[in-house]
Amino acid sequence: MKNYYNIVWWNLENLFDTFDSPHRPEWLQSKLNSELQGWDQQVLEMKLINLASILRKMNSNTGPDIVGVCEVENANVLDQLIQILGFPTNQRNYQLVHHDMNDQRGIDVAFIYDANKFTFENMFSHVVMQRNATRDLLQVNFRTNKGNPMILIGNHWHSRIKEIKS
Repeated sequence: MKNYYNIVWWNLENLFDTFDSPHRPEWLQSKLNSELQGWDQQVLEMKLINLASILRKMNSNTGPDIVGVCEVENANVLDQLIQILGFPTNQRNYQLVHHDMNDQRGIDVAFIYDANKFTFENMFSHVVMQRNATRDLLQVNFRTNKGNPMILIGNHWHSRIKEIKS
């Protein structure tokens, strides 16, 4: 029996949903409409199929034990990704821990984990202050099947944005 876990982190590069979210401010919706021209359900599904094909190949074609992701808009698109992964639950029972961040672009962080190997206990978000607040750090506490605690922290730091205006 292996004594390690396969944990990956992936920036999903603007994995937005196809509907106009009521949580998006008008200025963001306008910006996304120009940035994501042609973004529709068919394009989203192709991106999800491509992501799933790579994830299935990881860890000797058994998929990762945990996938941390950033640059995702909401839990809905991640639920679609889990469905497309399509592992039988006796092989992978992927579940989602998602934090709807207070980011002005709608950028979230989440963890997809195999509930056959880990029990989700709780999650916390932490705000790091510099001159302005950063995106939240997402802390997720799991327990392994052997009863050991495991804490993962995920974040997506701002890249080139110096100041975010509302």
